[in-house]
Parts: sequence; structure tokens; C-alpha cells
Amino acid sequence: MLITTNNYSPSYRAKFFYTDDLKSVVQHAIDTNRFDKLNFARKRIDNAYLTKRIKFELQMHPEGYPIAVFTTYTPKKGVKFPQKLSDYIESEPFMFPAFRNIKPVRFGLEMIVKLSNNAPNNRLYQRIIAGKDV
Repeated sequence: MLITTNNYSPSYRAKFFYTDDLKSVVQHAIDTNRFDKLNFARKRIDNAYLTKRIKFELQMHPEGYPIAVFTTYTPKKGVKFPQKLSDYIESEPFMFPAFRNIKPVRFGLEMIVKLSNNAPNNRLYQRIIAGKDV
């Protein structure tokens, strides 16, 4: 028997939860022709940790600059296929302020791309997704 193709594609990866802020970042990436860059960054983030989920949100500081907030969700022990949010253990939110005036959706796009650069050796990636203190 000769096997000519191997279609290995794991179905559980470090995926993003759907949020309105993530939707607006994706729409901004589409409008500025940077969706391929965002999608490539998402795939790079997805491939290292198979069970973790990430929630991305944007907040505004009272001084007017955006803050990117990443929260990591890890399945509880004994839960093989988490179905509800109560099946996850939530980490503390990681907040990254911009410290300058920039469009929030642009800053969110830059933070997701920065998170994926040189993943999983990136310090930001290790702090948020791997849960290591670096």
C-alpha cells in the first residue's frame, strides 16, 4: 500500500475567542489590505499550544491611548473537550498600553502581529500563552 498524501491538521489549537474588538481588528486588516499578515500571525500563534484559548479586547485609557488586553483560558483538568466557558481556568488579563495616540484597531493589529513574531521564542508570547514569567 502506497500512501501519497498526509493530511494532518489538528483541530484544537490556541485559538482566539470571538469578541467584537477582534472583529473590528479583522475588519481593519481587511480594509488596509493586511489580512494576510494577520491570518499568518494567527496561524503562528495557534500552532504551539493545542488546548489554550485567547481572548483579545481593546480598552481606552483615560488619557486617550488604547490598551490591548489578552486573557488566556486553559481547560480544567479532567475536561477533554471543553464546551462552555466554565470548563476553562481564566488567567489574569495581560494589559499592554500604547503610551501614544494611535487608532485602537491599528494598535490591536500590531499587538497580534507582535505576539506572533518569532513565536514561541518571543517573550510576549511566552508571557501570555505559555504562562512563563520572563
